[in-house]
Amino acid sequence: MLGADEAGNEIRLSLPETAGGGGGLRPMQLMIMSLGGCAAVDVLVILKKQRQSVTGLHRMEAERFHLPFPAPGKKRTWSLPFPAK
Repeated sequence: MLGADEAGNEIRLSLPETAGGGGGLRPMQLMIMSLGGCAAVDVLVILKKQRQSVTGLHRMEAERFHLPFPAPGKKRTWSLPFPAK
């Protein structure tokens, strides 16, 4: 499956069960990347308003867990490491 915006930017979506392996992002991966990208943009805008020098975002991590919620002690990570000033 191919998703596109009005500017012609495209993202290939697939499921692991798709014949031929799919070769694209799974919907959950795309959702996590979208949330991370949105959060990163917000953080970068806030830092820019504070006149902080930021060279960019180097890495974001997320782990999927299943509802209702992971058991206590299960690893949950979300990191937005920025270069030290």
